[in-house]
Amino acid sequence: MKRLTILSLLAAYLCIATTVATADGVLKVHATEASTQISPRDPGQQQTTLPSLDIGVIADVNCAVGAKAESITVSVADTSIRFDATEIAEADTVNASLHLPANQIAPISAASFCIQGESSEDTELLLPGIASAQVALLCRSETSSSMYFASVALPLRLQCATDKNQGSSPDK
Repeated sequence: MKRLTILSLLAAYLCIATTVATADGVLKVHATEASTQISPRDPGQQQTTLPSLDIGVIADVNCAVGAKAESITVSVADTSIRFDATEIAEADTVNASLHLPANQIAPISAASFCIQGESSEDTELLLPGIASAQVALLCRSETSSSMYFASVALPLRLQCATDKNQGSSPDK
């Protein structure tokens, strides 16, 4: 039993540690914490399907001397956004906001969180990595081009919709 607890803690630590990713010091990627409400689940229901989510990814760009960022592409599941050279000219930081439609991320298992008919003081649950964002950066100079890739885990804070907070859900 202790071994399972230690492995679970190690897995959680590794997920948290991956919320910042780097690629050769040229590309550094951060994921902002998303948040959503879920309705209480029926007892025995193992998984929860997520509603649509708004995801934020920040990319710090530092192309080599003499090179400029030509493009950046950010992808999560089947959703992506691309910034071309005119959109990121002279930018050190690129903020990408993606709207993921419902069902684009696989259902999650939230253990005993937010079960209908069960009273619990836990109204929030942080999931450190429900999916990952992939970021691709193309740097180009007069003589060469280089592509850099980074991937970062996307944290999600689940809120259990109770009678007190049910009206404040952005998805309703």
